[in-house]
Amino acid sequence: ALARHREANPESVLPGAPEGVTFEVWQAIGPFARPKGKDGFDFAYPPEGEIDFSKRYDGHAWKAMHRPDGHRHSDIDLPNYTSWYLYRTITAQDAAKLTVYVGCDDRAKLWLNGRQLLTVMRPSGGTAVELPLSAGENRLLVKIYNVTGGKAYSFSLTPKVKGGRSKEVG
Repeated sequence: ALARHREANPESVLPGAPEGVTFEVWQAIGPFARPKGKDGFDFAYPPEGEIDFSKRYDGHAWKAMHRPDGHRHSDIDLPNYTSWYLYRTITAQDAAKLTVYVGCDDRAKLWLNGRQLLTVMRPSGGTAVELPLSAGENRLLVKIYNVTGGKAYSFSLTPKVKGGRSKEVG
C-alpha cells in the first residue's frame, strides 16, 4: 500500500527521506494577530488545540501549500507580531527517528503528535530536531512567528537550504 501511495503521490517522497516514510502536502493557516497585551509567540491559537480543516479561526481557513521542502520561503503573508501555522502528516511504515531542520525568521515552535519538541527564539537557517516517528500516521505542527522586518521559514531533511541561509544556526 505504501509503494502504491508513493507512486500515486510522488511529491510525498522527500529526497533523503528514509525508505518507508512519506510526507503529505503542507496545510497552512494564518496569520493570527497578537492578542492585545500578550505575546503572540507564547499565545496558543486554535491550531495548537485542534486541527480541523473544516473550521475557520479568526476568519482564516486551512489552505494547501504546494511548496518544496529544502527551500527558504520568504514570500509569506506574515505581518509584524503575527503567527502562522503549517501542518502535515508524516507516515512511517515502521517506527523511526528522523532529523529535520526548521528555519525561521524570527521564531518557531514544532510539535509532533501533540508533543512540543522544538522552540527557536531567534532567526535560524535551520535548527535540527529529531522526530521520533511512530509506525503509521504522525501529526506535525509548526508555528512560525514574525517579530518585525523579514519573514521566512524552511523545512528540510538536510542542514543545507536553497534560496537563503545555508548553515545551521542553532
